[in-house]
Amino acid sequence: MKDEMKCNTKVIKALKDYQGVTSVEEFEEFASSEWDGIGKQFLSPPMKKVSNVLEKQSPIVITAISMKRLKAASCAVRYYVTCGYDLTVENMKWICVEEIYEVMKAFEESKADASESLPKLTRDALFPIWLEKHLVQLDTKVGKRFIPLSYVLREKVIPNDVNGVPPGLLVDKPYAEEYGSVEMTLIERANHSHALYAQDDRKLFDLLSAAWCNTGIETCIAAQTQRSKKGRELFLQAKKEFAGANKWLEIVSYSEKQLTTLTFNGNGTKYGLLNHIQRHRAAYAKLLSASKQSNISFVLPDESTRVRYFLASIETCLDQKLISRIESVKSDDVPGGKNNDFDLCVQYLLPACPVYHRRQKEGKEGDPTENGGTKRKTASVSDVGKGVTDVDIKKGRGKSGVDFRWHSKEDFHALPKAQKDELCAWRRTPEGKRSMKAGKGKKNGTTGSKKFKKALAAAIKSHKEKSELYDEKQMKFATEIAAAFSELPSPPNASGATRGRDPALDAKVFSILKSNNVRFDEA
Repeated sequence: MKDEMKCNTKVIKALKDYQGVTSVEEFEEFASSEWDGIGKQFLSPPMKKVSNVLEKQSPIVITAISMKRLKAASCAVRYYVTCGYDLTVENMKWICVEEIYEVMKAFEESKADASESLPKLTRDALFPIWLEKHLVQLDTKVGKRFIPLSYVLREKVIPNDVNGVPPGLLVDKPYAEEYGSVEMTLIERANHSHALYAQDDRKLFDLLSAAWCNTGIETCIAAQTQRSKKGRELFLQAKKEFAGANKWLEIVSYSEKQLTTLTFNGNGTKYGLLNHIQRHRAAYAKLLSASKQSNISFVLPDESTRVRYFLASIETCLDQKLISRIESVKSDDVPGGKNNDFDLCVQYLLPACPVYHRRQKEGKEGDPTENGGTKRKTASVSDVGKGVTDVDIKKGRGKSGVDFRWHSKEDFHALPKAQKDELCAWRRTPEGKRSMKAGKGKKNGTTGSKKFKKALAAAIKSHKEKSELYDEKQMKFATEIAAAFSELPSPPNASGATRGRDPALDAKVFSILKSNNVRFDEA
């Protein structure tokens, strides 16, 4: 204790005389708060009888470093006892004690901050996949013993030690090589005989029943609720009924069918190559989870088989660019080549997605790594008035929602970081440079929807005014012609005499036609 706990002789003697501590094993009974009380007691030790006279003793001071190490030693002793290890001089070195203390202290802090719930199991979700994906979160849920609740669910309650001897600890480490950390040692070795185990088991039941309620697991929950409400028994029963070998084989069958029957023809503008890749990845991920189960056996597709399945699924696509890349993948059959590596294969094929290129031609934003995108909002009018250009009436918007236009210094600094980054990247493009040059200096840069509507309204008004002016001129023309003909003399008399040609009237009609730009082809 002098070397590792930094305790002087007075402190060691006082622990023996006043607290009855005669061995390190007894440190297990002291919590951190109790050590604080002991430190206060030592500052005013009890009276000592000398020659039948009670004399006051000098205070005994436990230094800060000694107090910290005594608390850490108590934590380390509880750890070793919980995991079934004997206490030795080697495993009680400060380098080992400190590591245990820091991990256990982190568990105590995480218990106060951790969310006391697990993700809900939906009705259409696969229960075995839910277990694989979300049960690992129990490693972050700490029970009454400040141990991850995963220890309650481990397969074997009593570890398989050789002749009752646990695996040897690594040099200057408080755990064995097969566990690799203090956390995993607790999960794999913490005993189920502690007085607080029942409370941890009940807490596990509450977490699982809340996550599985209103699903097919209700029968298991109801059965356990009527009995002991033990989380371990609920888990084992639900796993047996809903995540057994037969359920995993159903998942394997369905996933293999997806890998071999999914097709991509490259038509349309919604289902792109990325969607197809993601469905292949999801099917393979389910097969990978199934391969880790000890109660089923099947052949997991290797990388070359995955590539072969994927290439077969896009053979119906007739896009020449994609076909050309497919042939290139097939020819790259060297070890580590695209024909033997699924990730390399899809990365090479993705830029040739015909759906993405079709969306581009239709004026939709996006890239081959993303499905979706929005239509580019553009508009044009034949006459929007002087000083309003195409740049003014185009509205471009990035994925972050930023307007692709010139912004004032104040407006730019008010944007979120994602919008700033995207705007800066756009400014470096040729289109951005042109737009910035045309829009810089204006109050609001390129126009948004308000200025566009204003320009459009001006164009409509101008067209209407021109139309009204044209109608007015036509009416004036018709009136003048009618007035000219009204001056004609009376019709011929009964004798059949005809009216002669009036040169003055001809000159007047000619003047009217000329002023209205009426032209006639020569006879």
